[in-house]
Amino acid sequence: MPLLRQSGGWPRGRGLLTEYRVGDAGRYATCEFAGIRTRDNIYVRHSRVVDPSTSQCIPADERERYNLKKDPFELHNLCFGGSSGNCPLSDTQLDLEIRLSQLRDCAGIAGRDHQVGGHPFCE
Repeated sequence: MPLLRQSGGWPRGRGLLTEYRVGDAGRYATCEFAGIRTRDNIYVRHSRVVDPSTSQCIPADERERYNLKKDPFELHNLCFGGSSGNCPLSDTQLDLEIRLSQLRDCAGIAGRDHQVGGHPFCE
């Protein structure tokens, strides 16, 4: 709870998975995304977005990444134009990509929980 109340620090070396999925477009521009929030960055992959001409959800590959130390209000997307090919080519970007994929498939904490269905443990 200290993290949510902003009275504690971000857990060292840990990422927080965030996911969203909706069947119908509704009032938002994204229908499905997955992201990772770390102490210094947030990286989100939008895999379905609303087509403005049909108001239906369609497949997409839109990306957002923000350096939260330099841009805490998330105003400057480091993935210029929102496409995967325009994300920074850096060790940080590769790390966020790998960790996001791992978090989407993990379950439990090593040393605390039993392994679930062959899924790797989370960070």
